Amino acid sequence: MNPEDVRDEIVRCAQSLRATASAASHYLADPIECEALGSASAFTPLIAWALFNPFGPTLCTLHLVDVPSSNERIIFFRWLNPFATGATAYGLVPAAVSGDPKRLLPILMLIFDRGPAAPARVIQDPPTHVSVPPESPLELGQVKELILAGVKGTDSKALSTKLQRLRAYRGDPWKRTAVERDEAFARLGKSTPAPATPVTAPATRAQLEEWWGLVTDPVHVQSEVRELPRAWEGAIKFQERMRRQ
Repeated sequence: MNPEDVRDEIVRCAQSLRATASAASHYLADPIECEALGSASAFTPLIAWALFNPFGPTLCTLHLVDVPSSNERIIFFRWLNPFATGATAYGLVPAAVSGDPKRLLPILMLIFDRGPAAPARVIQDPPTHVSVPPESPLELGQVKELILAGVKGTDSKALSTKLQRLRAYRGDPWKRTAVERDEAFARLGKSTPAPATPVTAPATRAQLEEWWGLVTDPVHVQSEVRELPRAWEGAIKFQERMRRQ
């Protein structure tokens, strides 16, 4: 899209959000898909996270995007993997609110919260790493509470397995995901389907605290960020091989 088309699409997106976004709705509206937001010329990154998966690594970010000729900003979620991309606008926030983390945080919490009152949420599975962009107005502690709200309700047993692997393969995402890959292939090779994994109980706060420490550990984050391009390319090549078979 050329810059003029991007600008026009963002303005239209803001107009649609404005119909229902208000102080009473915490400036949130029904989510709107708007690919043009990914090409915006002015935005503020808030949070970044990823799922390191050799078969389809996924990058996720939350931004504030300036609305042309307006004193408003769109809250915008972006996800990308080698095979698809999405761009979703969740709300329209006055600049005075978006520039004040204390006022912005309750709005973002509704987007991350898994509770029944939350109008939308952006995390479906616990990320394998989380980072706070240098340009973000949010502090690490604030991001922590948002992300933990997004993963609350994660199965305790499943998270325990993730914790073991994150600890065992710190700084080496390939060895960690190789174990996961081998287990997946082993299940596919069985003549009878594996029994459904029983749901135990939601992860405890102690488990979530440990998970947070592991997925934000600088050595761990750097290792995944460094290897993501290789995983991205590998996923594409794997998909091409599967199509040829």
